[in-house]
Amino acid sequence: MLYFLQFQVMDARNRAQNAVKCQLCENTSVHQCCKICGTILCNVCVKDSKCACNNLSTPTQHKVVTIEQWFSRNSQTCSLHSTKQIITFCEDCVIRLCENCAADNRHRPHNCVDLLTTFKKRKENIIRELDVLKKTIKRNYHASLSQLNEKREKVQQNTERVTIALENQQHIWCREINSIVHDMKSDIERIDTNHRRALFKEEKDIEHKLSEISKRIDDLTQLVDSEDTNAVSMYGSKIKEFEKLPSIIKFAKLFS
Repeated sequence: MLYFLQFQVMDARNRAQNAVKCQLCENTSVHQCCKICGTILCNVCVKDSKCACNNLSTPTQHKVVTIEQWFSRNSQTCSLHSTKQIITFCEDCVIRLCENCAADNRHRPHNCVDLLTTFKKRKENIIRELDVLKKTIKRNYHASLSQLNEKREKVQQNTERVTIALENQQHIWCREINSIVHDMKSDIERIDTNHRRALFKEEKDIEHKLSEISKRIDDLTQLVDSEDTNAVSMYGSKIKEFEKLPSIIKFAKLFS
């Protein structure tokens, strides 16, 4: 006797119906299910190749086995009741149950469904998630990766553009600096020439004064030894004229 059918009979008092129906057309004559998605199928739907496998972005041909074969491959012994097979699943506790566990007071108010229905629901969710991952999420990630590559290219292009602009500006600055340096050198040379000219003039003035002083010393020396009353009487002092030294030129510091 199938564990699945055993559970339906056992739980009849809590369900509105105890007949197993095709999950596509509700035909009660069912003996098979798709082992990929877990859909319970009647013979008509098996022939029409209808099941959740066809909802994939890349539809897959379902693989039909009998319900007995499905349970024989998926039957497990309850860890609490070693003589009982797992036949139902508690959605609230998210654990698999045997007949005894399902009858326990802890699980009576819970949403307990047969194992094959749980398998089908989980497979549908898996197929749905797989489909979303393939059709949407993975494509979105690839699109994001493409956008990153485009941004990387734009960053590279922008870097090259800014570098070229900076190099061009460098040439402009170099020409401007060279022009400024050239003008400053010309100003320095002009100022140097003016300073040298002023120093030369001052030097000549001092030499001229020295020549006058030397002549004056000679004249006064002659007067000291002279007995010429006329010459001595005509003497006039020039001390004040010679005491005043030539002014020393002061130059401002260049570019101070």
